[in-house]
This record gives sequence, structure tokens and C-alpha cells, in this order.
Amino acid sequence: MFARKGAQLGFTDMSDVYGGGFIVDGDQIIGKFARCRIKARKDSGPNVNLVAACATDMMLSSVQFSLKELDANSLVRQFPGMEDMEIRYHRCPAS
Repeated sequence: MFARKGAQLGFTDMSDVYGGGFIVDGDQIIGKFARCRIKARKDSGPNVNLVAACATDMMLSSVQFSLKELDANSLVRQFPGMEDMEIRYHRCPAS
């Protein structure tokens, strides 16, 4: 899914075939089709609530992310108001 291009970490051409993922770099969240800048963050134990300004090729929007850390290498994105809906992510080693 990921490849290093010089000092930058990015997505491979066919990365979306293998599932979703994102890169966190400072106050930025970088996805295959969008780039977000974190505007606000609130930590509450293992839960982190983020508000981010996101841009795609077509539009700008404000997005709320609710993340829960499962362990040092795994987290879950939760969707407020939809208790049974979540997406699990696992850290890939940076090589």
C-alpha cells in the first residue's frame, strides 16, 4: 500500500485495491484521495476526537474523526450515532 519516494512516504498506484489506509504526518492526515489538516484535537483516554479541514480534487470540507486506540499498532475509526459501524486500521512498518 505504501512506498517511500525519497524522504516522503506515499501510496502505491494500486493501493486502493488492498483496502483503505492513511498517513499521519504532523498535523496532516493524508489519504489516497484527500488531504486533511487537523484543526482541533481532544484526547479522552484511548479515544481521540479530531476536527480536520479536508480537501479533494473537487471540494473542501470539515470532517470529524473519532478514533479509539486498541493497542500500539491498531486503532478503530468510530462513527458517532452509528454504534455498530467502525473501521479497523493496523500500522504498517515504515520501510
